[in-house]
Amino acid sequence: MQKVLARCLNRNQLLILRQVGKGNCPTITATIRQLAKESSVSISTLKLNASILQELNLIIFSNYSAVQLTDCGHLVLDILEGGHEL
Repeated sequence: MQKVLARCLNRNQLLILRQVGKGNCPTITATIRQLAKESSVSISTLKLNASILQELNLIIFSNYSAVQLTDCGHLVLDILEGGHEL
C-alpha cells in the first residue's frame, strides 16, 4: 500500500503532507512560504498542490486557521512513513 500511495501523490504534495504532519503550521500561507524557501519550489505550485490535498480530504485549512491533517491524512502519512500496514 505504501508504494501505491507514494505513486498517487507527487513530490510537492508529499512535501506539504509531511510538513503539516510535523505540526506547527499556523496558516497555509505561512506553511507554503516556508516550504518554498526550503525546497525552491514556487509558491504557486505549492498552493495548487495544497488545494489538491484539501480536495482529497487529506488536509484542512482556511484563511486564518492552522493547517491540519484530517483522519485520512494521518492514515496516509502513517502508511507512507512505514508506521502502518494494511
